[in-house]
Amino acid sequence: MADGRARTALVTGPIVVALVLLLGIGLFRPGLIDPGPGIPVYRLAVVVEGTGASLVLAVAAARSRGRLRLSWAALTLMGLVWTVGVLGALSGWGEALTWTWTRSFVCVLGVSALLLAPGERRSAHEWALIVFDGWLVGASVFVLGWVALEHTGSLLTAASHRPSLVWVPVDLLFASVVAGLAMRTDRSTRTPVLLMVLVALLIITGDTTWALSGLPYFPVIQWLIMMHALAMASTSHRLDLLRLAWAGTGSPRLLRWSQVAVVPGLVAGIASAGDPVAVLVSVSVVLGMAGQIVLVSRQNQELWTAMRAQARQLAQVVRDSGDAILQLDDRGVVGFANRAAAEVLGWPPADLPGLDVAEFAHADDLPTAVAQLGLLDEGHPSVRLTCRLRRADDTWRCLEATVSRRSDDAPGFTVLARDVSDQVLLQSELVRLASTDPLTGLANRHRFLTLVTERLAVGETAVLFLDLDGFKQVNDVLGHAAGDRLLQEVAAALRATLGPHDVAARLGGDEFAVLAGAGDRSTADALAVRIAERLADLGSEAARRTSASVGVAVAGAGSAEALLGDADLAMYEAKAAGGARRALFRPDMRHRVTEQDRVRTALEQARTGEGLQLDVQPIVAMDTGTWIGFEALLRWRDGVRLRRPDSFLPLAEQTGLIVPIGAWVLRTALAWLADRPDASAGISVNMTASQVPAPGCARRAGTQPAAASSASS
Repeated sequence: MADGRARTALVTGPIVVALVLLLGIGLFRPGLIDPGPGIPVYRLAVVVEGTGASLVLAVAAARSRGRLRLSWAALTLMGLVWTVGVLGALSGWGEALTWTWTRSFVCVLGVSALLLAPGERRSAHEWALIVFDGWLVGASVFVLGWVALEHTGSLLTAASHRPSLVWVPVDLLFASVVAGLAMRTDRSTRTPVLLMVLVALLIITGDTTWALSGLPYFPVIQWLIMMHALAMASTSHRLDLLRLAWAGTGSPRLLRWSQVAVVPGLVAGIASAGDPVAVLVSVSVVLGMAGQIVLVSRQNQELWTAMRAQARQLAQVVRDSGDAILQLDDRGVVGFANRAAAEVLGWPPADLPGLDVAEFAHADDLPTAVAQLGLLDEGHPSVRLTCRLRRADDTWRCLEATVSRRSDDAPGFTVLARDVSDQVLLQSELVRLASTDPLTGLANRHRFLTLVTERLAVGETAVLFLDLDGFKQVNDVLGHAAGDRLLQEVAAALRATLGPHDVAARLGGDEFAVLAGAGDRSTADALAVRIAERLADLGSEAARRTSASVGVAVAGAGSAEALLGDADLAMYEAKAAGGARRALFRPDMRHRVTEQDRVRTALEQARTGEGLQLDVQPIVAMDTGTWIGFEALLRWRDGVRLRRPDSFLPLAEQTGLIVPIGAWVLRTALAWLADRPDASAGISVNMTASQVPAPGCARRAGTQPAAASSASS
């Protein structure tokens, strides 16, 4: 704002000072100007100012684009033609050249600049108001100037007026348009607009003075000031002035400043009632005001009709809106509420005004809401907040609101809110389903691991892993429905046993897990004891057929998956010990599992016979001492270690590798027997129960009739 005022002072200050000096010297010391320094000095001043101003206008044209460039170019040419015309008048050219042709070109170029300016087009009604506004101002100024010249004893008192006065109405019309456009601008263009109005008024006074006096001294000085003001108008603001010709109309003005401006002119016209020119122009001002009143009354009627239609539309929108709309004062008291707000809050519409919203807001939501509203004082245009409000029936509804400052002069807020209670309920239900086991209502595996991860970040964490012994028999004998009921019983027992900081989860199948509230081993072990005792007291038939094996693991770091895996290993330790007991995790359990995995991988390679070794020992009849057969004994060389059958066959049977390994043993034993010279001897091969139902077992066993086989588990 300070920079704008400084720029205005620098641009308009010298021009105002020059005009004041011209007026003062003309009234009190006219001899300084008439004849003044002489024609040669005036010519030099015209050349310098005209060329300089035209150059500034040409720069404005070069920096513009499109139609705006053409407008500034037309003004540049107008300045050059006018400079030539003034030089011609100072040099004694005839009136036809200086007043007819030169002024005609100037008029055409000025109108062209106005018409070529880009922007929004105006209606004929708006243009009429612009002309009337400008005419009232221009004609009033003209009357004031005319009367002032008459009373100062100028040549206007002569009986015959020069014929060049015919250009004065044209100047008035041009000034009317410029002044009318100027009245529709705002503060951002105040400096350039004042300069353009000054240009138009100087055109009128300069032409009138020169036409009536025939002397160049005063008009040339006015022309120099006018050209300088025109040049400064193109540089005084970033907004190009020519856009004002076609700018939007904005809001209609109910008070027209042009009507106030006519008062001095009419007073001067009345004071010079004997002067026909003053009277004629004053009459034109009165007629202009009458035409303006007619147009403005029509405009006001259209405005009133449009405002009533908009008011009805706005009232209908507010009334039929599905969103609650409230206006609050700065203390939160309701001043206005629409029908939707009344429906949301459950109050009659007439009872809402005067209620304090804070009294119905949830206490937990108020601090956040107040903090959000504080952002409005920091420059935010609006804020969004979610708050629970108590209805008239004491039920709670969740509202999502957009709050902004009121646009009128009254302090307070405008609130647009919608009831999102159903969406919040649905969202919470979706979150619950995503983190909950649907059968038991306990946390699911994903939720449980998330909680374990959060607990591990704090410190020592204890996890229990539960598996139901004999659950498969419950499903096979009593059915899956009974199995589901048993799982629900176990979940209910866990809820009844756990403390407020313990969390139970169903991992899948008959596997459960518990995140203990305390992370020490003794507390976790005591919790496992309580859980086992509670599960042992379940009275259903399905519960009597099962028991629970519990593994406990404690860690202070690592991943949730690793900690849960340790508890799982401890649970299998308890199950391997006979079930219905608990076991604490030990590091050697992980080593044993790792070793079993290595052995399983090695057995995969040994299934084709790699590393397998078959020992054969004779079977001797005790009564005769003779050999009556042989027995095949399997060995496996695992690296440098020679393993006996009992150290790897249970794992082979568990993994299903016993079938290909058994087939290799049978083939190798029969091949060995085939190389024996004694055809009456046989060989015994041990087989597991899982080998017998395998496809092809009978065919392989029957390839050598002499081979005897015995089954061994």
